[in-house]
Amino acid sequence: MAVSSLFTKPPLVAFRPSITQCSDCGRNLNVQKTRTRSVSTMHVGQFLAREVFLACKSCGHTERSEQLCDLVPPGANFGYDVMAYAGKAVRRQLFFSLATIKTFVTSPLGGGAAFYVAERQRSGVKSRPPAARLPRPLPNQSSLSRVC
Repeated sequence: MAVSSLFTKPPLVAFRPSITQCSDCGRNLNVQKTRTRSVSTMHVGQFLAREVFLACKSCGHTERSEQLCDLVPPGANFGYDVMAYAGKAVRRQLFFSLATIKTFVTSPLGGGAAFYVAERQRSGVKSRPPAARLPRPLPNQSSLSRVC
């Protein structure tokens, strides 16, 4: 995917909560703080997001912009769409590297897998990442009765 730039300088976009009264106590919300951060999304590109945080003085309830939260996780600089695109690319790359290793492991040659992995490490290609730890299975009813 080619990187294109819609703007010479990142534009400044203001985000403010649509709610002006506290959902807990019904009083007016006041500006707590304003924060500007650089945000990147696939459909807009890079822009500066100025987010206004509103807070209730009586109960402490805070509100954020729903529009910005729909685009970017709180505190993040990349949008959900960029994260999904990167995740799919990494998943695709891992799938093909693991599929290649799996074909060598299950081949009737037996020792081919060890030779293949050694060749990949010698040539500078990173080997397969360590397998994720799976959660332990829940005990069945018979083992529960023995524990209690």
